[in-house]
Amino acid sequence: MSVAPWRCIGSRCRCAAGNGEVISLRNRQWLGSGTQWLSWVHRHDVIQSILFLLGRDDLHGPFNVTSPQPVTGRDFCTALQAHHRTFIRVGVPAPVMNLMVGEMANELLLKGQRVLPESLRTLGFNFEYSDLTSALSEIYQAHTSLHS
Repeated sequence: MSVAPWRCIGSRCRCAAGNGEVISLRNRQWLGSGTQWLSWVHRHDVIQSILFLLGRDDLHGPFNVTSPQPVTGRDFCTALQAHHRTFIRVGVPAPVMNLMVGEMANELLLKGQRVLPESLRTLGFNFEYSDLTSALSEIYQAHTSLHS
């Protein structure tokens, strides 16, 4: 059995991309057009899904661990902006990303995949944070509690 968490967000205000790269949630500008899909999952749901899968000896194969409600890059940034005041609400144009990152910008940053956890849902796993609004509210509430 293999588990593939996509972009994992948690109470430490960090986001890990599918390739393991950690990105700060403080970046509130979308990349390119912002219409690319962004599959994400709350850290709590990653842990719970792994425990759920480990409790089943009859399962084999890969499982996508991602929220059942992916969003676009622009929607993700808009949701982040609700928790932080931002004066600049524009994206980073694709040509700028290509200059900064090179040819890999298209594949890694400007294209997205609408990944859904169909196998997990079929098995009856329930996501506690299936929508981005509730996930970010919990993250920022926990972050505020840690720093007060």
